[in-house]
Amino acid sequence: MASNTKQQEKIVNHLEIDDPTRLRTIFQAMTSIMDETNVEINDIGIIIRGMPSSHVALVDAFLPKEHFILYEFKNLPVKFRIKIDQFLKILSKVKTGDKLYIGIAQHRLNLIISTAKYTKEYQLSVMEFNPNEDKLPKYETPIKVVTNPMTFKDIIDDVSLVSEFLVVNISINSGILFSGSDDLRGVTLKQFGEDDMKIEECWQTSPYLETFQMFLLSPLVAAIKGLDTQLIIRLGNKKPMLLHFEIKDFAKVDYYLVPLDKKGDNQ
Repeated sequence: MASNTKQQEKIVNHLEIDDPTRLRTIFQAMTSIMDETNVEINDIGIIIRGMPSSHVALVDAFLPKEHFILYEFKNLPVKFRIKIDQFLKILSKVKTGDKLYIGIAQHRLNLIISTAKYTKEYQLSVMEFNPNEDKLPKYETPIKVVTNPMTFKDIIDDVSLVSEFLVVNISINSGILFSGSDDLRGVTLKQFGEDDMKIEECWQTSPYLETFQMFLLSPLVAAIKGLDTQLIIRLGNKKPMLLHFEIKDFAKVDYYLVPLDKKGDNQ
């Protein structure tokens, strides 16, 4: 950006993204679930990792540096924390074809969005990186289910008509079932086409049965519904559900969601 040479000279850490709608998708998946997120920029890419204060969910996104137009930093790693809703408001009107330049100073981000009509420049304060939210859970997931974002959104939408909770039941005999109920109604979804939902791995002999809070899934599925990609769901009894998807030529995203115990509390 030649017009911003003076700004770039003052800020020695900066990057530029082609099509910032892809970055917006990541933050849309996080909004309503958590308020803030850590951002770490290192020599191989950017890690965006955050969780709500209840610690019942975690989003971990990795953006390889080769997918950026500009990726120049004087000292790495660079770590900071941002308010998700504030950052998402700035990205709310970006379109495919726009470009996003981010200059990183000690206490702020300078964001310049170049559109076909004009250029917009914003400043956003950043906060101190929270190391307590920089750890990933480690556990085995014996079940791997392969679906796609639109099918999973349809499942969440159908079950949410009657329940605030999603029950996932997997067994050798019945395959995979999604269900939900309240005091008056109930629904069960089953007999999926192989192109829409299939169990690709299952090396546990006991049935799988866990319940998840719907409000922690709805923002994610709404954000990624239009992505042309696989959605991989990894499961294990009394373990967080792990949802994995990729944004083509941009990011890999993992979403961990803690199930409820028999008392209705998160495990």
